[in-house]
Amino acid sequence: MVLNAKQRKESLSVGVLGNAGDILPEILKRNIIPDILTDQTSAHDTLNGYVPMGMSYNEALALRKIHPNDYIAKAN
Repeated sequence: MVLNAKQRKESLSVGVLGNAGDILPEILKRNIIPDILTDQTSAHDTLNGYVPMGMSYNEALALRKIHPNDYIAKAN
């Protein structure tokens, strides 16, 4: 969809649910260069605003409760 819209010079906005650190390398490997990227996180809150790379949301919720300092270190 994105590449077709770009070729037709049509505007298209695409939302991707996931961790950019996990997803972006795959996009770049496919030689797709996004025109614009945004980060929809709470940058001021590393405990609740981020999910560390390679971690599912459910894993993140559990680690936040059990080892918040480890979670913050991974998020940073």
